[in-house]
Amino acid sequence: MSQFPTEPWVLAVLSALDESAELWVRLNGWRMRLPVGTLLTMSHCISLGDAGEIAAWVETAHFQWLQEQAQPESIFIDVGAATGVMTLPMAAAVPGIKILAFEPAKRAEHFLKQAIESNGFCGVQVLPAAISDNDGTAEFLERPVDSSGDWPFLPETSALSGAYDEIPGSERRTVTTLTLDTVCLLHRIYDRHVLVKIDIEGFEVHALCGARQAIAANRISLAIDIHTRVDGGDGTTEGGCREVLEALGYSCSMLGHVLLCSPPSRG
Repeated sequence: MSQFPTEPWVLAVLSALDESAELWVRLNGWRMRLPVGTLLTMSHCISLGDAGEIAAWVETAHFQWLQEQAQPESIFIDVGAATGVMTLPMAAAVPGIKILAFEPAKRAEHFLKQAIESNGFCGVQVLPAAISDNDGTAEFLERPVDSSGDWPFLPETSALSGAYDEIPGSERRTVTTLTLDTVCLLHRIYDRHVLVKIDIEGFEVHALCGARQAIAANRISLAIDIHTRVDGGDGTTEGGCREVLEALGYSCSMLGHVLLCSPPSRG
């Protein structure tokens, strides 16, 4: 894992505050209140804007791609929502959009819910489940905060067990797993315009294998963070994701580390 440098003033300010304290920030261009606990996970992406306000630019390019696809009647499913780097600006950018944010990590779920409440974002539901290829339970590994500040995003890499080796301070527990097929069935998502972001540390193909019925029933655009394979194979999950989606008529292209996937046109 590479070290991501953080400006010294950022850590000095954030470390002096309680994690539940809130600051006004522009996250991917949208002004909102964020808990210090959230900002600590993105401290390497924080700078001062032209007006002297705190700005955080995180995963900005594919957020903008998702935003361009969004419509007020769209549904946004955030798979691996973490503290809300996609959910929160999407709620701000598209008033009226319905958002289902899936995040089984307790710390991230707590701060995401706090930010949603503080900013009065309506239509956002946070669910503490992991998305996978089956409905049931699985072992989940929640990674701790890195007190050194060298890897601020470390808690955001929490994932189903098997994605990486356990490190000191991690919490291992059992979580609920759902497929996207089941999610769409439970929430009556049918014949809708749906945006899906997937960032689940190597389990991307698992999520897609549990989404074939959902994809057939809706028009779904996906932004998928690509990671190292967790099945013991070489390389990344890009090939597996392409194989599933291109067989369904999708066009896919890489934007940095993210696979952007557009559905086929409907006649």
